[in-house]
Amino acid sequence: MNDFPYPPTSPPPPRSAFFEDPFYEQPRYFLHACFLCNKPLGQSMDIYMYRGDTPFCSEECRQEQIGINEAMERNQIQSLTGPPSNPSSTFQDKFSDFLQRVGSILS
Repeated sequence: MNDFPYPPTSPPPPRSAFFEDPFYEQPRYFLHACFLCNKPLGQSMDIYMYRGDTPFCSEECRQEQIGINEAMERNQIQSLTGPPSNPSSTFQDKFSDFLQRVGSILS
């Protein structure tokens, strides 16, 4: 027996015009406006896409978003790994410490 009020293959019943659900949000067509500047996208306009489903009105808006995303990704990586270290200065510091220890042993 089915626990649903209507068969799963049939569409849900139409919404009543008298019932207003405050949590129901009408789905937006994702090519409706530029993701960055929110400029409406017309049917006869070129649409520039990024990462599959993000529309932009121009190459400039798309490039600006790419820059924003790259900066955010760099910040996330840096926060996880810590500040970048200079490998040559670390080696020089270790080598300098080594020479001091050897010098103190030989003296």
